[in-house]
Amino acid sequence: MKAAEGPLPLVDEDAPRRRRGLGTAITLAFFAGLLWLLSRLAHRLPWGDVAGALQAYRAPTLLAAAALVAASFGLYAAYELLCRRYAGHRLSKRLTAAIGMVAQALNLSLGSWIGGIGGRLRLYTRFGQAPELVARVYGMALLTNWSGYLLLAGGVFSARQIDLPEGWRTTWILLGVQMVDTGMATQPDEEAVQLGPADVPEMLDLVSRTRPGPFLLRTVELGSYLGIRRDGALIAMAGERMHPPGYTEISAVCTDPDHQGSGLASRLMRAVAHGIRGRGEVPILHASSTNHTAIRLYEKLGFAVRREFQFVGFERPTQ
Repeated sequence: MKAAEGPLPLVDEDAPRRRRGLGTAITLAFFAGLLWLLSRLAHRLPWGDVAGALQAYRAPTLLAAAALVAASFGLYAAYELLCRRYAGHRLSKRLTAAIGMVAQALNLSLGSWIGGIGGRLRLYTRFGQAPELVARVYGMALLTNWSGYLLLAGGVFSARQIDLPEGWRTTWILLGVQMVDTGMATQPDEEAVQLGPADVPEMLDLVSRTRPGPFLLRTVELGSYLGIRRDGALIAMAGERMHPPGYTEISAVCTDPDHQGSGLASRLMRAVAHGIRGRGEVPILHASSTNHTAIRLYEKLGFAVRREFQFVGFERPTQ
C-alpha cells in the first residue's frame, strides 16, 4: 500500500546565511559602540596635562612602569591559561593568552561588564566556544583574580608592612571570626529596655567587667542597644555596631558575671536580631578565634562562621 504523499516541508535555505549576517552585524555594532565609547573617553582626557605629567618623569621611571604593565598583562594571560585548563577548551595557548590580555584591556578601560564578561563572551564564541564554557572561564578568572588580591593584601597586613600616618600607632591585634545568621529564631523580649546616651556610664561599667570588645563613649550612637535591668542595675546588654550594605553587626553582647548562664545574652541577641530582620537585613557578628565558648553559643543560636581574619586597632594622634 502506497503511503499518501503530502506537500514537502518548506526549507528556508537562506536561514543560515541570515544568521551569519546577523552575527556579523552584531559584531560590527559591538565594536562600533566600543570605538564610540573610546572616542568619548579620549575626547574628555586633558591630553596637555597628560603630556606634561609624562615629561615630568625620568626615563627609567617610565620604563619601569611599562615593564610593570607588561608583567600585569602577562599575569592575566597566565590566569586565562589556567582557566583554559579548568574549562577544558581546545583553543591554542597563544590565542587563549591573547583573549585574556584583550579582555583585561577592555576591563580596565570600560569595566567588567564589557571587558570581563562581554569581551570574553564575544571572543570565545567567535572561535566556536559555547556560552556555557565562557561562563566557566569567567568564573575561574574571577576566582584567580580576587584570590590574588586577597593573598597579597593579607600578606601585607600580616607582615605589618603598611606605614601608618605620622603619629598613628597600632594598639592591638586580634585573630577573629565573622559569623552570619543562617536561621536564628528571633523574637522581641518583654524585659529588654532601650538604652541610650544617658545609660552610657552603666554600659561602660558593664563592658569593663565583661570585656565583650570595643565599646566607647559614643558607640551607643551606632545603632539600637537593648538591656535588661534587675533591681535597677544593668546586668546584660547587646546592640548594633557596623552596618555594611544589607547586614548589621550584633555587638557588645555581655552579661554581668553574677547573672551569667541564665540565657540573658541569647534573649537579647534574638531581640536585637528581630529588629535587624525587620529592616530586611541579615545579622552578623564577630568573635575572637580563641573564644570557643561564645562561638559554640552563636552556632547553637543559628550563626555560622563565614571567615577568619585579623582585627587591628589603631590610635590616631589627638588634635
